Amino acid sequence: MIKKAFYVRNPDDGNKVRVISGEPVLLGITDDGKYVCLEKYLKKHYNGEPIECNLKLEYPYNHWYLTTYDSDGVMTYSKLLYDIDEIIGGADTELNRNNAILSSDDTIYIFSGVYSSGGDAYIIAMTPAGEVKSSFYLKDVCPDYASGNIRFDSVREDMDGNVCVVFSRLYPDGGYDRFEFCRYDDLANGKEYKPVKFNQDFGYGLLTAFSEKEAYFDTVYGLNRETVGEEGYDQILNWLDIDITGAFSMDIYFESLDRFVLTYIDEYTFESYFIIVTRTEEPYESQRDVITVAYDESKTNDTRAKATRNLLNIVSRFNRTSDDYRIKLIPYSSDDVSTANDKLYRDIISGEMPDMVLFGGSITADPFLKTGAFMDLYKFMDKDETYTRDAFLPCVLEPFEVKGKLPYIVTNFSFETLAGLTDVIGDKTSWTVDEFAELVDSLENGQYLMKVDSASDPQYELFKTILPYIVSDYVDYNKEK
Repeated sequence: MIKKAFYVRNPDDGNKVRVISGEPVLLGITDDGKYVCLEKYLKKHYNGEPIECNLKLEYPYNHWYLTTYDSDGVMTYSKLLYDIDEIIGGADTELNRNNAILSSDDTIYIFSGVYSSGGDAYIIAMTPAGEVKSSFYLKDVCPDYASGNIRFDSVREDMDGNVCVVFSRLYPDGGYDRFEFCRYDDLANGKEYKPVKFNQDFGYGLLTAFSEKEAYFDTVYGLNRETVGEEGYDQILNWLDIDITGAFSMDIYFESLDRFVLTYIDEYTFESYFIIVTRTEEPYESQRDVITVAYDESKTNDTRAKATRNLLNIVSRFNRTSDDYRIKLIPYSSDDVSTANDKLYRDIISGEMPDMVLFGGSITADPFLKTGAFMDLYKFMDKDETYTRDAFLPCVLEPFEVKGKLPYIVTNFSFETLAGLTDVIGDKTSWTVDEFAELVDSLENGQYLMKVDSASDPQYELFKTILPYIVSDYVDYNKEK
């Protein structure tokens, strides 16, 4: 790691003094070795001239400065953004460290929403010397944006070196935004907005890298690749392959399909990681004994993904700490042709079976119990000194036995109960279904046993509420009827 300190040269004695600013942002390094920055509340100009700022006063500008430093870290240029462009540097324009880039041709692009412009967005391109190349309001150049059909996301450089304006479009049927983009120069030159759009058949994901041919998305489960104009996608990397999970704080710097860099913060331990990922010919399965686990990889905007996220974190921590074993998750998902259950069932029949199955989503136990696909877990408990039958509460074992065997084990359980006034329920602590029905029938007009969604048909709502808790009592799994 290279550590670079930035200085201003004192004009009186030529000595260097450290630069002080409230929020320095390094945009990048130019081809000739200059460091290009944006800095808020800069204290001194490049020539040593002090900058006065009284935060109790109102200013017409937002206090952001464009600065450059030579290879020795000495400031060679500084200018208030407001003096370069009154819109991007104005007090009504809010900027942060994510609102600017330095492109590969050494052009600075700064973009932000402007409060005084009625919800519009403004983009400007300039040189590191503060010379403006072009600028525009998005509503003036993009009718789709002006009509509210799309939302402005960012300005980025694609994988071919083209600077692009990225938007997101909400598709109500999917419940998530899909990304699209066009070239910056096309908008700046007044060309018709003809975006490249992505299908995102996998659901929600963050656009990581893209071109007019393909795109890569950061999802909860891994890095997905989509080919423009084609249906479907490829998961080129599961996060668990590199012993992490999709995190609440992760930045990806994509160099190529064979190499990318990411920063990662574990959302449970808050440990920070800097990870370089490179493609290798040696499969990780050969490095440790692998345990395969099948699970339902639902679309990531589905609430089921929240539960799966817990699993991913547990597995990633296990893989980072175990020297002998590695867990490999095998994802299954439902589509218009087959459910995740169907696909898993076919794999098991064909002999491509996982070591374990995590039930959840559309993967359920019933089809597999009929065929006796699972081993009896009691055999393992009887041989283990720690995880014996007595180590578990009976409620997670006995209700799930089939013909005296335990085909699977539940990972959690919860208590459900009802509480009520004694003048209504008396000293009852439990009911049969018939007694429960009698209690409901005994209620006077306007009285309800529990809060219901529909006062016009409370019996139906009550039945719908309690049914999931009692229906299994009417199924004989041993006799399969």
